[in-house]
Amino acid sequence: MIMIILIVGGLTRLNQAGLSITEWEVVRGVVPPLSEAQWKEVFETYRQYPEYQEIHRGMTLSEFKVIYWWEYSHRMLSRLLGVLFLVPFFWFIMKRAMPSGDVLKLAGIALLGGVQAFLGWYMVQSGLDTQPVVSHLRLGIHLVVAFLLFSLLWTMALNRIPGRVAGLKTHNSSFIGRISPLRAVVLAAIVLLFLQVLVGGWTAGLKAGYVYPTFPKMGEYWIPPQLGYFAPWWYDLTHNAISVQFFHRLLGLLLTIFVLIPAMAGLRSGSGPLQLAGFALLFFITLQITTGALNLLWGVPVWLASLHQLGALFLLAALLTWLNLYSRMDLSTRKPPI
Repeated sequence: MIMIILIVGGLTRLNQAGLSITEWEVVRGVVPPLSEAQWKEVFETYRQYPEYQEIHRGMTLSEFKVIYWWEYSHRMLSRLLGVLFLVPFFWFIMKRAMPSGDVLKLAGIALLGGVQAFLGWYMVQSGLDTQPVVSHLRLGIHLVVAFLLFSLLWTMALNRIPGRVAGLKTHNSSFIGRISPLRAVVLAAIVLLFLQVLVGGWTAGLKAGYVYPTFPKMGEYWIPPQLGYFAPWWYDLTHNAISVQFFHRLLGLLLTIFVLIPAMAGLRSGSGPLQLAGFALLFFITLQITTGALNLLWGVPVWLASLHQLGALFLLAALLTWLNLYSRMDLSTRKPPI
């Protein structure tokens, strides 16, 4: 569900539909306009805001309905996710069928889901004031929290799988034992990925993918001269579209290096599951590099931008899976785990 919501949310933003619903009504917002009069009323409200006046002036009611349904679908999917999570959560609590530790973890995730809903509206609200664009900083945070929710749920799901990982060959056990720092490398890769997602949100919000639409260089430069145009440096890093794109590229390079290390170690481990996880890491980091470069070269087409965002989620899942598989291996005995 989070994966679907991310796709729909990205398409909503790319289709300039995220500001089409100008109110946040948790209960009443479930029911869309049902009559022509209601549609006209909602459309008239939208016409009072900067997005219509500066970007969509002259839009017809039929055209407005298209962007409205995009945003409505995104919000309804989020509500549905809440229902699908909370109903069985409370059911298992009433049946006393859930360990207390899991109750606390899932309650924390539910609370984070509520924070994410608020962040979604907080982001939309920033585009309903004087400028018809949402704050790229708020967009980045909203995106990161979605990835965090996914990672928490994915990790809990992986931990429900019992047993150790079989298939570690004896002659490779010493190799596995020597590379215990791999856990730190993978954790660093996960942190880098979250930072990359944050900067990716800034890139999308600032439309930084449209400046310097070349790869691997930025125009004729490896390091563009416009870096540091604003002061102080942290403002330039977060508000200068060229600096943001450069930072996004640099993080992509660092992330690739950190992902290749566990990927190659997994392929050499002799463990079938870990080898598969290593292959997944290679595949998804290659997908991210390819889609990122093509987005620059092809002018950020909607479908490719969505694939790039989805690929980041798959890469996160692969990293978490690799870490889970690695932790299940019996490294102390240097024998094939049972």
